[in-house]
Amino acid sequence: MMKSLLTAAFALFMFGANAQKYGFINSAEILEAMPEMKKATEELDVLSKAMQAEIQVKVDILQEDSKRFSTRINTGNISQADYEKEVARLEVAQKEISSLEAEMAKTMDAKQTELMKPIYDKLNATVKEVAAERGASAVFFSDVFAYAEDVINFTEAVKAKMGLK
Repeated sequence: MMKSLLTAAFALFMFGANAQKYGFINSAEILEAMPEMKKATEELDVLSKAMQAEIQVKVDILQEDSKRFSTRINTGNISQADYEKEVARLEVAQKEISSLEAEMAKTMDAKQTELMKPIYDKLNATVKEVAAERGASAVFFSDVFAYAEDVINFTEAVKAKMGLK
């Protein structure tokens, strides 16, 4: 019942007697058309591949060391002291890889934020300009609506204002 009341209140707000104008944009379409987005995506891909290559080198070394260690165990060619040292060394190497992966994730997140913030800021500023020019009270993302009547699609207007095709 509460949900019905909230839905009704929202509908009154959205489509009430105020005759307000509402619009929507397809942000994915706009972002895809932005050269800044393409450049940021390429930069992130290059960084990701470089970091993954660095990790892969360490993983390959660990795998080779593990194979040699396993061979020494299977042939009985290892003392208890050497066994314990090698287990400890392999555990340290595994932890280093895990730390490097965590560091990579943090670096990628920070770089993504650094590259994407100006792009989203530009999109938001342009949406505000178009909304003001067209007299819209609110502009929503297209994936928010299941159905909406009398809501204007501002996607092309925003793209034109940004000089995008």
